[in-house]
Amino acid sequence: MIYFDNASTSFPKPECVYKAINGCMTQYGANPGRSWHMMARQINQKLFETRQSIARLFSIDDPYRVVFSFNATEAIKIIYGGLLQTGDHVVVTSMEHKAMLRPLQEMERSGVSYTTVKCTRTGELDIDELRDAIKRNTKLIGMTGISNVTGTVMPIKEVGRICREKGIQFMVDASQAAGVLDIDVQAMNIDLLVASGHKSLYGMQGTGVLYVSPQAKIRPYVGRVPEEEINSWLFYERYEIGTLNAPGLVGLKAGVDFILSETPEKIRMHEQILTRRLIEGLQGIERIVLYGPLSEKKQVGILSLNIKEKTPQEVAELLDKRYKIGVRPGLHCATYAHETIGTGDMGSVRFSMGYFNTIEEVDLAIFALRNIAKS
Repeated sequence: MIYFDNASTSFPKPECVYKAINGCMTQYGANPGRSWHMMARQINQKLFETRQSIARLFSIDDPYRVVFSFNATEAIKIIYGGLLQTGDHVVVTSMEHKAMLRPLQEMERSGVSYTTVKCTRTGELDIDELRDAIKRNTKLIGMTGISNVTGTVMPIKEVGRICREKGIQFMVDASQAAGVLDIDVQAMNIDLLVASGHKSLYGMQGTGVLYVSPQAKIRPYVGRVPEEEINSWLFYERYEIGTLNAPGLVGLKAGVDFILSETPEKIRMHEQILTRRLIEGLQGIERIVLYGPLSEKKQVGILSLNIKEKTPQEVAELLDKRYKIGVRPGLHCATYAHETIGTGDMGSVRFSMGYFNTIEEVDLAIFALRNIAKS
């Protein structure tokens, strides 16, 4: 199969990831943090090395502030639950994944309010619109780094500067951006960063990352525990519950080390080449409608489209059965994003390319879509 569903989960992974996971399972797969024998000490050390690699990728000074979660959704809930209180206000954009928006909708019941800044039809954020949405009680601005619907790159650095000027906490959902964009939490004034481990970080499902800066005061995730006991814990222990997915996190380190070796710039440039090739190959084909900025400088790795008179599901099924091309149709867990770009009624067909896709695969996708559009 030609796999164009990397925004859902990256595939294949670098070979080093498979080897790392297998090595952990077969050689030292003990329970981290629950014993003190040789194997338990080894897996503890491996998990700390994972924190160190993630800290290097995001220019985090202190690896102890790298917290592991089971996915980005859980990490976002840790932030909301530990930061927001009655009377607080949050600003988000209309291009967010539902993992960012649904908890806020639930928290409205407890007196937390939020404003959704509507982006343009291409999924781009107007900085002035965001400034206008800020209120006296705005405590947090949260936004994606790259839209999972259009691949639009968001102005992280500019928003971070606004947050620092206003004294507002800044959260970035880097699930699509981690390992692709050059993210420096210090230079970009990012207080809180979350990311899925299984997408562009090349790890396995069941892994996620949360960074909490010294400026972000997040209440512990562990329930009612005496303060003196919490203060004796390592920082990340306040937010990690139960036994971690140790083999997955060892694999995540291998994925992050692969990115550091290749560099995010090289990965991004490759995905931009594929994006440009797909856009240029499809523009002008009758009945094909493309969404997003339609510029590899403004979007990376993702292109959503529709074919007139066919549903996204029909197109995806034809690509799968006739051409063995895997894509994702529908609303992509981002209903507001689809409403923003004008596809809220049925969604779109999403092509999400990764580092291991090739120009030849993109050309085959163009060939297949041209045939489907003509039929």
